[in-house]
Amino acid sequence: MTMATSSKEEIRIVVHGPGRDREAPSQPPSQLPQPPPPAVTAPPLLSVQRLALGLASKGSNGTKGISDLPALSRLSSRHRLGAESEQSQAERGECVSHSPLPNKIRARLNYGERQQRRRATSSLLLGTIFGGLGFFTAAWLGIYRTWFSNFHEENFQGLPFPSGNPYWPGSVSEMVNNPLTPHGKVWFAFETIAALAIWNSWYPWELRNVYVGGGVKLLGCCLPFLHARTMVPPIGLLMLVMIPIGSPGQIDFTTDVASWIHLIGAVLMIGGHGLFEFYTLSRSGVVHIQPRERILRWIFCLGCIGCGVLFLVWGNVAGSPHICCADVRRVPTDADIALARSSGHTGLAAQAEMAQDSGERLLYDSASGLYLTFKFLAYWCEVSAGLFMIAGLFTIWYYCPERHLDLFDELPGEYADDGAGSEGSTEGTRSTESDRGDHA
Repeated sequence: MTMATSSKEEIRIVVHGPGRDREAPSQPPSQLPQPPPPAVTAPPLLSVQRLALGLASKGSNGTKGISDLPALSRLSSRHRLGAESEQSQAERGECVSHSPLPNKIRARLNYGERQQRRRATSSLLLGTIFGGLGFFTAAWLGIYRTWFSNFHEENFQGLPFPSGNPYWPGSVSEMVNNPLTPHGKVWFAFETIAALAIWNSWYPWELRNVYVGGGVKLLGCCLPFLHARTMVPPIGLLMLVMIPIGSPGQIDFTTDVASWIHLIGAVLMIGGHGLFEFYTLSRSGVVHIQPRERILRWIFCLGCIGCGVLFLVWGNVAGSPHICCADVRRVPTDADIALARSSGHTGLAAQAEMAQDSGERLLYDSASGLYLTFKFLAYWCEVSAGLFMIAGLFTIWYYCPERHLDLFDELPGEYADDGAGSEGSTEGTRSTESDRGDHA
């Protein structure tokens, strides 16, 4: 096969061979098949850059564009970690060239990310402080009232307990079940503040020594781990505080239901925190934990779980009727009411009359012997479980690197009363400093 060209720039193809000497029809060069031109596409632009450029165009007029800061800060982490690849955006047709973010946009991104994490550390610390105060104060007031005050408890007859021992509650919940008492008021206030502060911190999402990744699911695939750890323990604490346990002398269906809901709240608070922390320390390969921090958190985690289990065990053992010598409760009789009046305790007599009418059993004698020992164990196991949980949260706060982040001296953004050109120089300097702080 040979190729020849004529003066008219036509191409002739001659095929040689037996019976093949013929000339192929000529075609001008413009009619020859040409390869398709290479597709020229600009590199895709990250979503955070598109939003940032839009924010920059809006922010030139007064305070416009500052309202977009929450959305911008939500995308900042994705921009830093590269979670959204350029290839996936190119498939969606987002073909815009790269452009570096201006210093003022970087300053807003850094400020938005930093202020969220600093809020998380502040709320977590506030929750641990008030949670610890609630447990310490309730326990201390109960001990003082029982052992060191001049107040001596009497039964509904107005006489000292025959056992000679003061009444000791079987749990913290029983000690603070009356919101009208001083320790009941302190418990309700402190633990409510603690629950709301810990919930509001969203610390499993914001702290590197707790974050396990967004792909971890509980119960198969229906419950994200981050949602559960954020919400379950605070909800359990609120249930524990706002649904007090009924008095041991009150036996009816509604009181039993409230007591069971109260117990579920305790399991969600102590058991939920312990199990979530156990998974974080043992199974997660994403979380960043220092060696000494890991040791302390293991101690507090296992202590919380162990004391919570022992609390349930000792509480059930103390409720057994075969152990001597339990608290004695009975419905007051007419003779008991008359004895209370004769001893000058008209208030106890009136209370005994109301209990007689409603069929409520009042405390006649306090526990002693082995039964009292089991009540002590159950009570202090519950207190210890709560303190171990608070200590674990405090350890998380103390070792998290986010509490060392520095915010800007001034809020980033353009305002009507700012001088022209003042924002660019200030924010550019601060954003450079913040970038160095991210790796500290």
